[in-house]
This record gives sequence, C-alpha cells and structure tokens, in this order.
Amino acid sequence: MANELLGAEVNEDLVNEGEQQLQQSENQTEEEILLDSTEETPANEEGQEAQEEEQELEEEHIKTNDPVGLKKRIGKLVFKQKLEEEKRIDAERRELMLQQELFKMQAQLQQIQPANNLPGVPHGTLLDPRNGEPIIAPNPKNFGADAWQNYVVELDNYNSRKAFAENYYNQQRLQQQEKQAVDNSYNQKAIEFSKKATDFNSVVNGALSQIVASNEAMLTGIKMAERGAELAYYLGKNLNEADRISKLNPVQALIELGKIESKLALPVKSKSSAPSTMKKVQSSNSLPAKDDFEAWNKYYKNK
Repeated sequence: MANELLGAEVNEDLVNEGEQQLQQSENQTEEEILLDSTEETPANEEGQEAQEEEQELEEEHIKTNDPVGLKKRIGKLVFKQKLEEEKRIDAERRELMLQQELFKMQAQLQQIQPANNLPGVPHGTLLDPRNGEPIIAPNPKNFGADAWQNYVVELDNYNSRKAFAENYYNQQRLQQQEKQAVDNSYNQKAIEFSKKATDFNSVVNGALSQIVASNEAMLTGIKMAERGAELAYYLGKNLNEADRISKLNPVQALIELGKIESKLALPVKSKSSAPSTMKKVQSSNSLPAKDDFEAWNKYYKNK
C-alpha cells in the first residue's frame, strides 16, 4: 500500500527500515548521552566565545577603521536631522495657514451687524452708532391732523439719523475688508519668508508681538510694508530698536519703519575674491606728492 506525501509515492519497506533505525538510536543509554555531551560542551562553549569575540572585534574594526561604514552612519544621521527639520518647518507653515484661516473667521464674526434683537423693535432696524438707539421711522398715524408739522420734523430727523448710520456702517465694512486684505497679504509674505528663515515664527511671535501691541500704527505699517515679513523678522532680532519705534507717535513710527525697509531692500555687497591691487613703489629719489607738505619738508631737510 502506498502513502502520499506532497504528491509523491512512498515505499512501505523503506518506511519500516527507517522506523527500526530510529528505535535503535532511542535505545542508546543515558550514560553515553551524558558522556558525549560533557565531552563536547567545553569545546563548543570555547568555540562560541571565540566566535563572539571575533564578531565584536570585527564590528569595532568596522566602526573605527571602515570609512565607508562611517560615512553611511553619518549620512543616516544627517538624513534623520533633515527629516526632523522639514517636519518642524511644515508644522510652522501649517500654523501660519491656520492663523490666516482664523483671521478670516474672526473678520466674519466681527463684521458690524446693524440689525438688533431689542424687544418691540423690528429685526434689521439700524442702531444709531452714537447712542445705540434704534432708528425707527415715525408713523403718521401717531400724529394728529393738526400736528403734521411735528411729523415732518420727526421724519426729517429719521432720514438724517438713518443716512448717518448707513454711512458709518458702510465705512466700517470697508475698513474691515481693507484690514482683512492687508492681513491676507502679510500672511502670504510670512509663509514665503519662513522658507528662508526657519525661525521666523518664533522670532515674530515672541517679545515683538507684545511691543507692537501698544502701537497700532506700527503694527499696521509692518503689515502694509512691501517687505513686511522681512521687516518684522528684523525687528524681532533687534528688540531694542523695535521698542524705541513703538514709543514714537504714529507718523514718526512709520517714517522709521520706512528707513529700515529701505536698508533691507539694498543688495548685499559680496566680498571680491580678487587679490588687492599692488601699491606703486616709489624710488627714494622720486619727488613727493604735490600736496604732501610733510614729505616736502623731509625732502628738503635730507637734501
């Protein structure tokens, strides 16, 4: 009878012969097994220890004497540091973008809503920005036939207050939109400049933010400047100068910011690698320069 093993046919006689050999090996005495193991163990342990020592020496040799292995390890460390730096920069960029979105949301929430929820006042009624009172058109039914002149006066007063309120709220909306546009422009510049200065976010959001908070004109001037992000970074690195400007009046503060921005716009002078020009060697008998009076005096004394 044939058995199947992994699809192959097996001979039963070979199986029986293998079982007999296995039984003979199991009949070996425990003394022989112990004897064999005690004889081989020391040699095996010594060989294993020697192999481990050789492996340690080989690894140490690779670490100290193999320039290729050393370069690989240095390359891995540099690559790891670059990844961490890129993650940090990406996190700062995301933070700036989130701040930009937050500014948009705040601007929408802070838009002046002339509508009110006062009891007894229709929704959407304008409020007088001077005193907060609702501006309601007079009802002619509340005036008698002999009081039409009073109605005309009240109507004229209503139209005047309404025109003033509408103009005020429209100006507020325009200012808010302009401020939002300035903030968006500055944030875009900040994101671009942060690619060059990786510490931009920490420098600008540090002590500088507290300094400019006391001078609204200075804050607006920085954001409206063409190089606003670069200007803010410079002031963050020079806090003494930023503090000095914050204590000036609005006009003087804007003038000082303009001066700094002009300096930042100047191209950086590159040092020439060319050798310096040789000075002309004059002979001892040559006449001194025309305007060199001391040299002329020495010349005549030595003559």
